[in-house]
Amino acid sequence: MWGAQSPWGFEPLFLIGLTLLVGVFYSASLKRATLMGFVAGVSYFAPLIYWSSVSIGSLIPWFVLVAIQSAWWALLGFLTASSARLPRSVRPLLFAGLWTGIELIRGLWPLSGFPWGTTAQASVGGVFGGLLPYGGEVLLSFSVALVAAYCLSGLAVLPRLHLSPLPTAAAFAVLLLIGVSSFLFAPHQRFPLGNDQQLTLGLVQGGVPLPPEESYAEPGKISGNHIRTLESGRAAQGEVQVFLAGETALDRDPRKHFEIAQPLSALNLKVPFIYGVNQYFVAPDSKLWRHNQVTGWQGEYPLKLSYDKQIPVPFGEYIPFKKFLNYFVETDKLLPTEVVPGAGPAVLTIPLAKDPVTAGIGICFEVAFEQHMMRGIREGGTFIYVPTNNSSFGKTYEAYQQFQLLRVRARESDRWAVGVSTNGISGVVTPQGAVSQVTKLNESAYLKATIGLRKTLTPAVKYAPEIQVFGLILGSIAAIVALGLDVFGYKKRPRRP
Repeated sequence: MWGAQSPWGFEPLFLIGLTLLVGVFYSASLKRATLMGFVAGVSYFAPLIYWSSVSIGSLIPWFVLVAIQSAWWALLGFLTASSARLPRSVRPLLFAGLWTGIELIRGLWPLSGFPWGTTAQASVGGVFGGLLPYGGEVLLSFSVALVAAYCLSGLAVLPRLHLSPLPTAAAFAVLLLIGVSSFLFAPHQRFPLGNDQQLTLGLVQGGVPLPPEESYAEPGKISGNHIRTLESGRAAQGEVQVFLAGETALDRDPRKHFEIAQPLSALNLKVPFIYGVNQYFVAPDSKLWRHNQVTGWQGEYPLKLSYDKQIPVPFGEYIPFKKFLNYFVETDKLLPTEVVPGAGPAVLTIPLAKDPVTAGIGICFEVAFEQHMMRGIREGGTFIYVPTNNSSFGKTYEAYQQFQLLRVRARESDRWAVGVSTNGISGVVTPQGAVSQVTKLNESAYLKATIGLRKTLTPAVKYAPEIQVFGLILGSIAAIVALGLDVFGYKKRPRRP
């Protein structure tokens, strides 16, 4: 199933894999289904998120993260097997509810959750992706799981029809084609601006030489890369209305470091330059903390705007369970400076020559959190801006998977979306979820793009909190029914493969 995720992106594999997984659960005992769910989870998540070990420099967080996500799939196996005695016409509905609920809950807990490797992430490019504006990830996940379970029911009925080999093979092919074809109709690669208000952007990907720790340790190295990339891009492609850069595109804060402010001011920018930077401060306990911040510069002065990351990454930007972990390791040495979560609207309002524009914003992993990103649109975001820094993941596939999530957010919000990385990949996504422009990984690059600004709200944006609650209730009801069936009902009925 991980072959459906970026950068491989063969989306039919997800439906095929999910269909086979349901079949295994229905034909197994409760203990075996639970074990197979865990094994399937490991086989899916282990290769998918191997980048987590590269980023932190240890295999332990990777093991823990894979184990937690696989445990959710083990629970899925147990509950699905509990409902195996239901009629084939009914149990796909129950499985779809279970799949949707578990995918939601693993994206919320433990800690801030891990909404990665989702059904939407694997299905955004096809017909199922067209459901995103209407019901978000909940509707898409439920629909894919429902199709997978009904495909299995249809395939299970075929041997009982006593057909000759040729009609059987034809029926099998038709059922498979119905499910698989829904993933094969990608949206058009170009999307007309229509009557949208237009905004011309310059995307600045300055580049971070690997290893990133050494590059960021040299004052001004990363900042210089971005300033030079901006300068050369402007000279080659002309003026824009705003320049956008990635998370920590400046390695030192120009508001505090003259050696960064001087070359930035020398550009004599007539339009805003929006960039990411760490803002350090000393807390009352005398410990040094930081905000992962996006702010701006124009001319010779900083702009009075900022957005601080609101969902820091556990173990990457802060250490949870510090009292417990301090028994085994000095947590201050693991992460000397932790990120303090920001607060306020999930938007960034950028002043332009005429009227300001407002972007729905999420820094790096925040793009994975549907509620956060949809809140930014409800709060006035006319396009999506996701600054990120993927340099710590080296040459792994994390950047491609994150960009796939940007496509999900664009399609469900009906917004143009812009992802800007310090080292790749950066690009522009249309409201249909199609990639308009994109850079390569681990290089310096500059893109000039014209996007549309929109104010209408899709149902997925407008009712995002209610849809999430509905999905959780649906999953809970499905789990209660599955457990009730195993404990109280259908005990004398044979299991149905």
